[in-house]
Amino acid sequence: MAQHIIYYLDRIFIITDEQFGNKLSNEQLMLPEDILKIANDFETNIKKKYYYFYTRDVENVWKEFQRNFKIIEAAGGVVKNDEGDILAIFRLGKWDLPKGKIEDGEKPEEAALREISEECGINGHKLLHKICDTYHTYSINGKKILKKTFWFNFSISGVPKLTPLTIENIEKACWIKPDKFNEKLENSYPSIRQVMREFDNLLNSNF
Repeated sequence: MAQHIIYYLDRIFIITDEQFGNKLSNEQLMLPEDILKIANDFETNIKKKYYYFYTRDVENVWKEFQRNFKIIEAAGGVVKNDEGDILAIFRLGKWDLPKGKIEDGEKPEEAALREISEECGINGHKLLHKICDTYHTYSINGKKILKKTFWFNFSISGVPKLTPLTIENIEKACWIKPDKFNEKLENSYPSIRQVMREFDNLLNSNF
């Protein structure tokens, strides 16, 4: 199966080559040239919570879809301390993971390390593995943005004190047990829930 998942806030648009039976909002095979019209219709019809764009040519459709947006790249991570706690932040009324925009000349891994340090006031976290990439959309001054976020797994020794970066609207930075954080994901973003699912799969695969 090949697919790309794009989040429109709490709504989900999926480009896929696999049929999902009655989960599909359309049952017919779509053509690559249909993607921009369908995506624009989905964007404006906020009553639609899901759309599965079924195609045999996922990668060409994906390239065509991206033409509709300015691409911005960010990076972030899931950090675990020696007690198995996960580093979480609370920002703008939602539970989240530390992340931020990649600066010019930075590699995604470097940006994730820096953003975690800046947003939570820690150092010494070590990169372990890539988790996944996520995509979400938003608008700035009428310009449509597609943000790609690279996600990584980090470890850190001890249980460092955390200092939230309040100028970035981070109200809290805290260490939370994985099961408790999973409960808090009800008040989070679909993309963050995807990251944690992928993270759990990574742990269960024993790398």
